[in-house]
Amino acid sequence: MGDPPAHRNDGDIGVLICDDVDAMRTLLGVVIELHAGLRVVGEARDGNEAVAEAARLQPDVILLDLSMPRRTGLEALPDIKEAAPAARVVVFSGFAASTIEADVLALGAERYIEKGADPDLIATAIQEVAAQPPRGHDGSLTTRRRPALRGSRIAASTQVDGANQPARAGLMNDPGEER
Repeated sequence: MGDPPAHRNDGDIGVLICDDVDAMRTLLGVVIELHAGLRVVGEARDGNEAVAEAARLQPDVILLDLSMPRRTGLEALPDIKEAAPAARVVVFSGFAASTIEADVLALGAERYIEKGADPDLIATAIQEVAAQPPRGHDGSLTTRRRPALRGSRIAASTQVDGANQPARAGLMNDPGEER
């Protein structure tokens, strides 16, 4: 399934950065590259690119924004976990953790960090999740089902009779909701 994991050549933790803001991807790239043992292996500007690049690169860790055009990070998360099952996902978003953290963890993300966090916290989170086993779509280590998110403020993809159906529970890509 694509190239070998992006870290195998040099022992570094390979990170895929997924954010629609060019300046944010650049800043995150600098933060990551300044920490020994971390390396940026790719970038994506929306959820569709995130899934494609995750499948192609098989990174160790994916740093994923939620509010992106075309397809949100939350919508893409289950497909990212299928495309790169060994990858760990750190969601890095402007939404308050109290409103969305439980949903992203339920979909298989290993960590949630609010934008504005100390840069060292981001690097530490990447290193910590890279050292643990990846989680499944529902937050477990083994299950393959996609949970429906009730009360979520961002759209999520769910399985309904074997077909992907959008589960809309509020706002989607509304920059006014992001801090």
